[in-house]
Amino acid sequence: MSDVLQYFVGKHCILTLGNGLNSNQIVGVIKAVDDHYISLGEPGNFSVVQLNAVVQIREHPTNKNGKKKLVV
Repeated sequence: MSDVLQYFVGKHCILTLGNGLNSNQIVGVIKAVDDHYISLGEPGNFSVVQLNAVVQIREHPTNKNGKKKLVV
């Protein structure tokens, strides 16, 4: 599975955690992917998330000018 996740390393992504009722989203640049963890980092903020808690990973959408969309 980590081969698929290597595509997202270095990209600004949105991670959805939990199930449908209690889902949370974490936004950040994926720094590293291990067999059990994903490391996310932004200036002044660093997170480590267990892979078994992740439901969805997607790149942060951009508009036609390359800027990040505010509403996701």
